[in-house]
Amino acid sequence: MPKPKNILKWIIALVIFVTISSSDYRKIDLLKMIAGPDAFSIVSWEIRHIPLKWSHLLWEMFPGNKPSDHERILIVEEYLRLTRQINKEKSLLERGVKQ
Repeated sequence: MPKPKNILKWIIALVIFVTISSSDYRKIDLLKMIAGPDAFSIVSWEIRHIPLKWSHLLWEMFPGNKPSDHERILIVEEYLRLTRQINKEKSLLERGVKQ
């Protein structure tokens, strides 16, 4: 027959394990409920975006549809210029609101 001290240790260990393991599930369920439709799922993301990726790649296979390296550089430079302009305008708006 096991000693009472060993049984008590196992009961305490079991209670601690059950307490720790069950608390995380409630937090995850609460987070899922709060996130709702905004929760991220890699599977659903792939299902939505793979057809777009392949149609884009097929479109670029036709002559004249794929931008040259120079055109790509111009596109990136324009994006960076517009981003800087947007950030500048945002900071001006924030300064105007604070005054």
